[in-house]
This record gives sequence, structure tokens and C-alpha cells, in this order.
Amino acid sequence: MPLEPYKEVFFPNLNRGEYRVTSEASTRYNCIAWAAGVNTNWWWPDPDPDSVTYWPAQAPSEETLASFRIVFESLGYWECATDELEPGFEKVALFVDADGLPTHAARQLSNGNWTSKLGRWQDIEHQLLNALGGSASLYGEVVLLLCRPPQRDRTLAAGHHPFENITRLTLIRLHLDFCGAVDKGKRHWGFPGEGFMKICSLLPSGTEILYALGLGDAIIGVTDLCDYPPQVKDKPVVCRSRIDVEAMSSEEVDAMMRRILAAGESPYLLDTELLAANPPDLALTQDLCYFCEVDAPTVSQAVAAMPVEPEILILNPRTLPDIFDTIRRVGQAGGAGDRAAELVAELQGRVEAVERALPAVGE
Repeated sequence: MPLEPYKEVFFPNLNRGEYRVTSEASTRYNCIAWAAGVNTNWWWPDPDPDSVTYWPAQAPSEETLASFRIVFESLGYWECATDELEPGFEKVALFVDADGLPTHAARQLSNGNWTSKLGRWQDIEHQLLNALGGSASLYGEVVLLLCRPPQRDRTLAAGHHPFENITRLTLIRLHLDFCGAVDKGKRHWGFPGEGFMKICSLLPSGTEILYALGLGDAIIGVTDLCDYPPQVKDKPVVCRSRIDVEAMSSEEVDAMMRRILAAGESPYLLDTELLAANPPDLALTQDLCYFCEVDAPTVSQAVAAMPVEPEILILNPRTLPDIFDTIRRVGQAGGAGDRAAELVAELQGRVEAVERALPAVGE
């Protein structure tokens, strides 16, 4: 089925190759979201904090090619030289207008064709990438091609990386060991397309530990209960409580919790679509309290549908020494083992100072 004629006018090259409409018109998602594999929200930078659009926290909220590039690099893409189909790789093409402003993104399919969401109109599958390009086209020209393995955490393809048979997370850790891990909270990689290690923290204490270890930039998802340090408010929320304790009385909270538990459901909702669009390498969760925060079994079930499951680190400290051990484990998993050892030593020194002061207080 072709587009309506008045829509074809905006894309003079469309009929140079075969194309077909593959969806109904929708205002729920746009081309950037569709290129990222998402059809549940509209991806576009908007500095307004109350905006209804979504934009990954890793990228500046600005309409620049650099910002759009960061978005796709955060999804595991890196720049490539050709739009030809290469088995084992997914590709995305970014378009800009005559002023250099981003206008569109298209994603290559496994058959070599491309798929595009045309603004608020339909999705189409088009044989030629430049079917939507050209000086007279609404979208302008393709200026950047990006590619990634279909599964970001899969064994990296031979010929595109000096290492073979090494998973992405293992590679990151090897490189962290080689380069000295963390420098003022920033990550430094020597490998194309790797970007940041991606960590999802599903409990507030885990989030605070990550920031204390200088790993704040690696966080790509938190819960609605994570509120410290202040900059965490800019992170995407991937887990929310189903119970609004501020809007409900204690009796209403108790009644709703009982209904949820009686139905065998979790009191928390994980945004699995957002996680699938930007899969973490590492997820922090807990199994101490089913009611306090999303628990490990719920997380495990949610990530089981991902092509490659992230490593899940369960935090369940019960004593002060357990807390110190948890900091070390998080540091080791995040490639910041040295910083974790330093932090634990600092905290142990504070505890010892208190212990030394206690006898004097008793006198």
C-alpha cells in the first residue's frame, strides 16, 4: 500500500525504489524512537523539564547532530562507512536539513531495506536509503551512518574489533583495568562504539554507592525512590511503585498492597521497553525486602526476555561489615575496585574514630 499522494510530494525520490506502508499513522512515537527500536514514546530533545517527549539523559537536550549521535552511541552504535547490508550488524542513518539540524533517522532491516517512521504519519519500509533524502526532500541528506551488533552484549564481530569471543562487559572490565578505571567519574575507552558501561540501579542505596565511587555517568536508569545525590533526578526512571503513598492514607496503602500480593503481583513496575531500548550491562537490585523496592526475582524475570541478559548484582547487607563488602562488590563489578577500597578505608577510619571517642563520652 503506498502513501497518500500529498505525502509523496515531500519525498521526491521515494518512487525511485520500491516501498510500502507498514503501519497505521501514530502520534505515539516518532522516527528517532523507531530507529532506536521503540514505539511507545516520542524521542526528541526539549529543555523544558515538563516536556512530554523523552530524551536519554546521556545526551544534551539540544537539536544538534552531536546530541543525536550521543543518543545512538549510548545504545551501542558507532560510526561506519557504508549503508550496505553487513551480516551481523544493525545500522541507523541520521538525516539533517540544509542548516545542519537533525530531521530524521532510519533503521536498516535484516533484508537490507530500511524502515522509517514519517513524523506523525505511518511507518514505511523503503528499498533505498536516499528515497527519503535529497535537496528537495523534507528530511534533507544522510550525513551519518552508525552500526552495532544486533545484540549489544554479544560476542563482538571479527573484523570490527581487535578482540574476538569476548562479551561487551568483559571487554569493558579488561579495558578499565588497563587504563586505570575511573578518572573523576568519567570513562575513557579506546574501542569504537563501546561508550559508557551501562548500569541500572534499582535501589537508592545502590545509586548512592555508584555516585560515591564516581560511577554516576554510567547510570542509565534508576527508581522513583532514588533521590540522592541531587543530580540523580536527571536520570531516566525505569522502576516505579504502584502505590502512591503521598496521595493515599495508610489504610488505603495497606489495602492496595494486600490486593497486589493476593494477585501474586509485584508492588513495583519495571519499564521493560525503556530497558530494552537501552539495555544495561549491570543491574543492581536487592532481595531483603519485597515491599521496600523491586526485588531480584522480579528483575530477573523482566530481563530474561532481553536478547542478552545483564549481569545482576544482588545487594543484601545486614551489618556494617556487610555494607563495606557491598561497596567493594559494586566497585569490582563497575570497574572501580581501587576507588571502592579507598572509600571503604575512609569509612572504616570514621567508624574507628567514633569507637575511640566513645569511652571519653561515657566518662
